[in-house]
Parts: sequence; structure tokens; C-alpha cells
Amino acid sequence: IVTIIVQQNLVNICRPATNIIVKLVCADKSSKGAVQCYGFDVVNNAITSKEFLPTLVQRLSATDYLLQFNSLHLINALFRHVTDKHRDKFVNELNELNIKNTVMNLMISSPAEELTKQLVEFQRLTIQEGNIKKNIQYSSDNETHKRMLEELWTLSGLTQEGDMKWRKLGFSTENPKRDLFRIGFYGLEIINTYANKQTETYRNMIQKEAEYPDGKACPIMRAATEVIELLCDFWDINTGYIFAITLDCFVRLWHESDVNQNQNSDDLIRVSLLVRSQFRFSITKSESSGADALNQFKNEMLQTPYQIIKERHIKELELEDDLMSKVPIRYVSSIKHMIITTKFFLNFE
Repeated sequence: IVTIIVQQNLVNICRPATNIIVKLVCADKSSKGAVQCYGFDVVNNAITSKEFLPTLVQRLSATDYLLQFNSLHLINALFRHVTDKHRDKFVNELNELNIKNTVMNLMISSPAEELTKQLVEFQRLTIQEGNIKKNIQYSSDNETHKRMLEELWTLSGLTQEGDMKWRKLGFSTENPKRDLFRIGFYGLEIINTYANKQTETYRNMIQKEAEYPDGKACPIMRAATEVIELLCDFWDINTGYIFAITLDCFVRLWHESDVNQNQNSDDLIRVSLLVRSQFRFSITKSESSGADALNQFKNEMLQTPYQIIKERHIKELELEDDLMSKVPIRYVSSIKHMIITTKFFLNFE
């Protein structure tokens, strides 16, 4: 069946084969029927072919709508039912095939309703995967975690001075776990991917900040943490391109704002709020740009003067204060706060 999916491009042949794989992956493993070859683990033995996932992802760019739909439908079924044993390998392979950019291109191409449902489902599964990783805390006993963190130091090109190492990268202390707590393994993975794929940009950014006098350097790792939390609050985005642009914006606003010499946490919060404001504005403005949305977003984030961003943010705060002075708005806000707080404690457990 897998061979048919890989080798045949005709929809009337691929579709039945695709549906069979979907049924097997999604079937109840506790069923007492005569056939027991159910679940991802069993199907995985057949789809480990080097051509299988690359073929499915490649077909997402096909001109045939049904080929696109069938391929994404199968990818989503596999993604939804992948077991912990195979999760990392499966997700990593999808990422290496650049599936997120492919899905993004499909989203802005005005897809038909049925394909749109599959695209939204893929986004939901991606968010779910991000939440799983975000809840995995950094551990120095985990070799993968330890390697990723050490790579951030190695790729920076900095040299250690005495006991000062991680603070030179922009962590608040010599124990990075304290800052990574907010973003978990998910955040570490995003920063590590950025450092590996855009090594020269990363190294230049780190080394440039190291040249600033004490208190004036933007703490890159803490800035990256703020950026990742911002992206999670909106879409749970983990595309390196959006992360890189937003981090560049953060560093730019840091240096264009009046940062205190002592570089306290208030500075970080103040700049973070400006970045959030500009992010919301840039996303809203770029939504109508179609295929040029990313370039529009980049220009708004990196070219908008600091003073304009600051003045817009002040107006937003004034409008918010005006709205909050009205009793109905205060009531709705208090209810919303109660819901969010309750949800936090439920998730915390």
C-alpha cells in the first residue's frame, strides 16, 4: 500500500491506498477483531521508507487539489496518532522537509474549504506538539538538552572569563535553567535551531552586544525568551523566520529606547511590551498583503521608527485605561482574569 502511495500519482489509485493507511493508523488498538495490525507503531514499520514522507510533503505543492488534500489528510492522521516512541523522529523529519513553509504557502493561496480544514488541523497539531515540548523542562542530565545549550555557547564565538559564561550570552545568572523554565525544551529548541541555521547572524548579534558597556547590552537569551513567549501567546509560532525577525526587532528597540545603565528587569518588560504592540500591529497590517505578507511583516517590524512605535503604544494604553474606567468593561475583564487564573492553576497541576 505504501509503495502505491509513493509510486502512483493518479488520484483514483492513491486515494484508496491513502484511506487504508489512515484507517489503520486511527483504528482502535483495543479492538478484538480478527485483524490486529492497528496503530501508528505497526504502520510505522511500513512508512520508514525514505521516499514516503518526502513524497507526501512534495505533493502539497502539486497543482492537483485532490493530491494536496489526500497527502495532508494522511500527514495529519500520522501526526495525530504518532506514539511517544516515534514522535521525535517523525516531527523532526517533517521539519527537515520544511513542511511549515509549504503549509503557510497553501494557507495564503485561498484553498478550498476541505483543504482549509486540513490546514487548520495541521496548525492545531503543531500547537499541540509545541505545548508538549514547552512542558518539558530543561535538565542538565538530559544529553540532548545539554548539547543544545552548549551549542549556543560554542556558536557564539565568545571566550569564557572566570566564572562568567552564560551571563555573557544574556542569561540572568550562571544557571540558564532559571530563564529556560518559562519556555521549556520547546524554547531551547527554537533558539538552538536559529543559532545553527543562522550562525553568522547569531554570532554577530552576540558579539556585538558583548562590546557594549555594562548595563547597555541587550541580554539576548532573555530577549529570546520574551520573543518566544510572545509568539506562543499569539499562534505558538515556531518558524525560525518569524522568530529571527521578532528578535531583531527586540534588539533594535532595546538600543533605541532609553535603557537604564543598571539594566534591570523593568527595561526588559518595557521593551517587551513595545515589541508586543508592534507585533500585533505588523501582523494585522500584513494580513491583507497576500503572498507578500512576510515581507510586509518584516518591513513593519524592522523599519518602523522607534518613536512611532512608542507613541502608538502610549495611545493603546490610554485607550485601554479609558475602556477600563467603564463598569461593564471592568466586569468582563475581571471575569476573564478569573478564567485565565483558574486555567493556569489547573494546568500547573
